[in-house]
Amino acid sequence: MNSLLISNIKKSLKIIVEENPKVPDYLIDMEELDSEKSPASEISKALAKVAAQPIPWFYRDIANELQSPQEAFFGFYILRNAVRGIFLGLRNIQAGDLLRKYDFLSASVTSYYTAAFHLLSSFLALNGRIIIENLLSVKVLRRKNGVNHVKSILAPSSYSIIIARLTKNNTWKFENLSRTHKAVWRELEDILLKRTDEIETLFTSFLEDILYYDNSISGVDLVRKGIQRLIDVRHECIYRGYGYDDIAHDAITNHDHEISWDIERKSVNYRDFAIGLLTFSVDETVELKQKLDAKNWDSIQTLLMGSIITPPFEIGVLTLSDKPKLTKDIVRIYDWVMDRKKHKSNIGDSV
Repeated sequence: MNSLLISNIKKSLKIIVEENPKVPDYLIDMEELDSEKSPASEISKALAKVAAQPIPWFYRDIANELQSPQEAFFGFYILRNAVRGIFLGLRNIQAGDLLRKYDFLSASVTSYYTAAFHLLSSFLALNGRIIIENLLSVKVLRRKNGVNHVKSILAPSSYSIIIARLTKNNTWKFENLSRTHKAVWRELEDILLKRTDEIETLFTSFLEDILYYDNSISGVDLVRKGIQRLIDVRHECIYRGYGYDDIAHDAITNHDHEISWDIERKSVNYRDFAIGLLTFSVDETVELKQKLDAKNWDSIQTLLMGSIITPPFEIGVLTLSDKPKLTKDIVRIYDWVMDRKKHKSNIGDSV
């Protein structure tokens, strides 16, 4: 695991626990958080002053650059995205398995793709790239002679999200990103293209398959064309209804069993891809937990839990019947962050 990533997370937890950071007064206008029908309580006003929030706040400075009052401890949100993606990805794999059981193969491709997309958020976080949605707006104030002057407002947008990238200087760079699957998958492409000589087997075999085993495609072309094909398949399986290609569709229609198995293979391959991403994310999270200070982890557990379940989602049963070890590690992660009881910090504790 990247030592810079671990360093940033350790620093983040230490700041949250020991410094109890506050949002600078000039950033927050509490009237922005109130409404006429339901004014903010004194408690909610006090909580809004605490910098450590389940979802980070952003604003634009005078130079129109994106900033966040949480930047000093943004590594906390690596943990948030990693674990949230694991739970969402698992649930969609389970949904895909149920669909495959009853031969809804196209729909299963959709579910496995959705699982992979949620797990992409985990993968990116564990590679120092955090996708932030559900943005909270902050009104930036400048005070002059006792009068408040609004300088900037960053309102939530339905058209964009924010990506935070960890730099080599151990600082965070924030940018707007289009709210499209293509834009997010391109972040994976960028990571893979920077290490083409050591692309994980997980990605190589999957990308080769969705490009129909074209041996003439390799390296940079494999990554770029494979990611583009991955994006296209999402559209096909949702809106065109068959999840693979015209040949597979025609074969099923014409009862040509010798080649109609391709759509079954696609379902299996997308499941394998999602399981691969899930395994990576779980293994990296378990390794990360081993390297973090147990006292700091326990101190931020409630905040971490609140962050992971914001916004709420269906968790369900944490079981993959064909992956007992993976299931055990997922349950262990769940116990670390989601239970309100006091946790033991030893990585070897039974679940």
